[in-house]
Amino acid sequence: MKKLLLVLLIFISPELFAQGFWKKIGTMPYPVSGAVAVVHSPTGLEADAKIYIIGGYSDDLQSAVDWIQEFDPNVITNQWKMVGSMNQPRNLLIADVWKNFLLYFGGVDITSGDRNNLEFWNIGNDTTFTFDTKDNFGRSLATGHIKGDKFYIIGGSPIDPSHSLPFIDEYDLNTQQITYSLQSDEAPQYHMTSIVGDDIYIFGGVYNGIRSIIRKFNITDKTYGTLPEKLLERRAGGASVYNGILNKAFVLGGYNETNEALNTVEEIIYDNSKKKIVNISSTSSMLNARRSPIVVAVGRSIVVFGGRDQNKKVVPDVEIYIDTTTGVEDLQLPQGFKLYDNYPNPFNPSTTIEYAITSVQRRSNASQLHVSLKIYDMLGREIATLVNEHQLPGTYKVNFDVAQISNRRRNLPSGVYFYTLRVADSSLRSEFYETKKMVLLK
Repeated sequence: MKKLLLVLLIFISPELFAQGFWKKIGTMPYPVSGAVAVVHSPTGLEADAKIYIIGGYSDDLQSAVDWIQEFDPNVITNQWKMVGSMNQPRNLLIADVWKNFLLYFGGVDITSGDRNNLEFWNIGNDTTFTFDTKDNFGRSLATGHIKGDKFYIIGGSPIDPSHSLPFIDEYDLNTQQITYSLQSDEAPQYHMTSIVGDDIYIFGGVYNGIRSIIRKFNITDKTYGTLPEKLLERRAGGASVYNGILNKAFVLGGYNETNEALNTVEEIIYDNSKKKIVNISSTSSMLNARRSPIVVAVGRSIVVFGGRDQNKKVVPDVEIYIDTTTGVEDLQLPQGFKLYDNYPNPFNPSTTIEYAITSVQRRSNASQLHVSLKIYDMLGREIATLVNEHQLPGTYKVNFDVAQISNRRRNLPSGVYFYTLRVADSSLRSEFYETKKMVLLK
């Protein structure tokens, strides 16, 4: 009976086989728009990761807020906590995480005497302090990314209109100095950015109208320019996030000349070896239109909070985009790699996963093939690593036993899981991967 019910459930749930789908997973107890979200794990493990939502604007208070909210995606109850506060309310601010600190600046009123402060909030002991003060931090409608010990600040509008600010600043967190600045004749505001390796991609924004252009800044060689690719639609005031597991960026929400708030989502796929965009396409739209949404990447998914809808009301719903793409990405290794369907499927408590490495022609050293086989849940969180080693050509069978995983970490519920085979050839600097679905039925 359980198997029949499962078959019917999958049959009527086409989203399980789509490129991806959106699902409401809850509501914010204190909804905001114009905040920034970051992910931090004190141990480095996904199971310990929490999402921090910093600042924003509250409809209930009709004002910007100084809140620091915590959302724990790894528990079922008591997911939300109000864990701290900033020294002043901030909306449309810039924030990121560095070591054990949340860093944030901007998004305050011109009347604030602390409008140029860069603040730190200590995640471990809930303390807030001013780290530095510079005119460069006095801006709104900007974005920022921390890479290593550098904070990259992109665009925005100076809070004090008498100030003229560079379009891009590189700030060294150790020396507390601006180490590089870039001026631009065309400096969009309310743009969206994501960082991929050493490249910061700048999407759309407002400059003499709402734009669809894409620009790229390389943080190593400091090159900057407009790319031939464009967004599929003009947008500003949305959000962008890069998911490293999927090797995709998502540009979502915002507004344009005809829509107060957008629910559309664009998926951007990169070729990391060539450091370029290879495809831009539409993917499933969000359940809610959102302007100034708050977004983070978690596992194989992205999570969206808040923002404003078409009626300028803050959206309380929390949505998750679950990428269910399965198939092969193989730029240079087209021959001799195969991931088979697991058996049995559905399964309980164990199943066998088989894969083959049958051809390594024209490779100077077969031992350079590094193989990994990992299990993920529907949220894209890693459940288990079954293989992580160099292997020679051959056919391999690996047993995945839920009982062993449950004893070691947690009880795995019934549902859809993914297994991904990756084969990397360091000599060719190329990688093959394939993902398949399996169903645990208890």
